[in-house]
Amino acid sequence: LEDVKGGKPTNPMMNSQVSNDSFYFALRESLENARILNKDGNGEFILNAEIIELKQPLIGVNITIEAKVKYTLREKNTKDIIFEKIIFSSYTGTPSDAFIFAKRVRLTNEKAILINIQKIIKYLYNYEIKNDSISIQN
Repeated sequence: LEDVKGGKPTNPMMNSQVSNDSFYFALRESLENARILNKDGNGEFILNAEIIELKQPLIGVNITIEAKVKYTLREKNTKDIIFEKIIFSSYTGTPSDAFIFAKRVRLTNEKAILINIQKIIKYLYNYEIKNDSISIQN
């Protein structure tokens, strides 16, 4: 896990966003839980992620947020690209998730991003990425 970008800090006067740090930590924790991440930096691959779009409504009762994230997997030593994949995900938040709109947007953002991360992990498994094979590079 080398570079996570495309996130935006939340402006208190606007809708909630997903920051780079929040995305990085969610992705890192999910890769750890999936046992794909090599915490010692000895993995074969480096994963980069970029939030390309986080589409949010300005108002609504049931709100759907769509996330579009580009993932790039590189071979650690040669830096050769193994794959680039754009993953789309969405989640619809309802008043039962949170009655207050701002909180509903925040929770719906989080769910849309987590679904996106789950999809890339599934893709990595299908690509036969082994346990402990992705390194963190900061």
